[in-house]
Amino acid sequence: MLRFDISTKSLNLAQVAIQTTQNNIANAQTPGYSRQEVYLKTSASKYYPGIGYIGQGAEVSQIQRKADSFLTNRINTTSQNMGRLEIEKKALDDLETWITPSEGSVVSEMEKTMDSLSSLSTHPEDMSLREIFKDNLGTLGNAFQKLAKELSEIRKEYEEYFKEIVEKANEMAESIAKLNEQIQSSLDTSSELLDQRDSMVGEISKLLGIRTSTSKDGSVQVILGNNLLVDKNKANPLQAKQENGKYTLQYQNMPGAIPVKEGEVAGVLNVYNEKIPQYQERMDALAGSWIRETNQTHATGMGLGKGMENIESEEAASNEGIPLNQAGFSMKEGKLSILLRNKTTGEETTSEISIQPESESLSAIAGKMDSLSHLNAQVENGKLKLQSDSGYEFAFPQDNSYFLAEMKLNPLLSGKKAEDLQVSSWIKEDTTRLSLAKSFASGNNENAIHLLDTMQNKEQSALNNMTFQKYWNSNVVKLGAEVESKEREISLQSVVMDDLAKRKAEVSGVSVDEELIRLKNYQYSYQAAARLFETMDELMQTAINLGQ
Repeated sequence: MLRFDISTKSLNLAQVAIQTTQNNIANAQTPGYSRQEVYLKTSASKYYPGIGYIGQGAEVSQIQRKADSFLTNRINTTSQNMGRLEIEKKALDDLETWITPSEGSVVSEMEKTMDSLSSLSTHPEDMSLREIFKDNLGTLGNAFQKLAKELSEIRKEYEEYFKEIVEKANEMAESIAKLNEQIQSSLDTSSELLDQRDSMVGEISKLLGIRTSTSKDGSVQVILGNNLLVDKNKANPLQAKQENGKYTLQYQNMPGAIPVKEGEVAGVLNVYNEKIPQYQERMDALAGSWIRETNQTHATGMGLGKGMENIESEEAASNEGIPLNQAGFSMKEGKLSILLRNKTTGEETTSEISIQPESESLSAIAGKMDSLSHLNAQVENGKLKLQSDSGYEFAFPQDNSYFLAEMKLNPLLSGKKAEDLQVSSWIKEDTTRLSLAKSFASGNNENAIHLLDTMQNKEQSALNNMTFQKYWNSNVVKLGAEVESKEREISLQSVVMDDLAKRKAEVSGVSVDEELIRLKNYQYSYQAAARLFETMDELMQTAINLGQ
């Protein structure tokens, strides 16, 4: 008996193959799409009595999604590394913009300040040069403040981005859970759902540095830290937690920080918690040392042809009755010289008092000063106030205890770190108070030379025994080395990623040329099946005619 089964099956098979090939070509540029391939198998032969087994044609074995889970996992792991490195590199680039020497930078303004002091040291009585030096100090203070503000703003940007990552990751985790549910409920899982889930897993992997595991039911478990971020159709939400000025990533329903080492989130946390604070601390160390050391040298000089008659410390003790180094100061045991001068006769008397900050309070020091002839000392609201008798003036020729710098008596600068460094109001009010001399003699510039030497050449113990400029330059060099290191790591990871992407494309990617060749072959198959159908039809008609 003539049958049309094989012809019909052949036509249907060709249609399925053609449709699958068309779908591949249409999605050739679709990100995350995995090529699909039709696999055929021989239909079971049928036994006919007296004849034997006769073939029944072919049938679709499966339409297979061409994907390599091993390559996908390798790509996700490399993507995690890239995510962290790219974030850290961007942060270092941001830091480099503000720390590398340039016009208006801290080191540039520091050099201008020292140049103006050098000019002033040769003409200490020139009022215009005093104003220039004061203005340069002010501009330097602005540069420090601007740098501190920029570092804080950069850190704030990463704080906001960290919160965005957490929000985005929660949305992705929910999407993966929903896709798991759809895939589990499908009798025949579509390639599109699997592609969507793989793509989503790849995206969240770059963010968080997750691991994955596929269950027997086809669902994907997403593992973050020691717990499941996604388990079948459930997502465990994350939160950004701030403690002691640092952020951690945590599960909303579990205590403790999640250890994250890769992904963008690891890079952001490293930048926010460690990298930017490191440079903020270094810049504050530089600013704090600059304030302390220049004030220390300046305080032991004398103003333009005059001493001081009435002054109050800028800094206050937290408690005037406890030892100085427990009251908010960092002083050393040493000696402080106080010179008192009769303005009428020019007679000078120098006294020396001991400073023992580990055992003496501010009130005790004030008592020692007050015991000196023609000098009155008292403490009010934690501040030390000094006033000479009428007709007398005073100065501090020597201080190796840092009492003057810590209390900010006769200060050149105010503030304690980069964000508040500025010219003291004591100097802003009257530049004749710039203490450039070591004696009342006209034209004396001895302290100006000492101050310039402090700025240019003195090695600072607080700065790893480097001068101010060398310390700045060491940070520039360190930052440059970090940038180069990150560039090398990114370059290496890029090579690995390109190789993996190429290998994945060979498996999952669509080659339009190859698909067109397949399409042509399937068209021939369709035409042959159609011709077979026509032949069978003609045979049937002939058989009918013969029977009439």
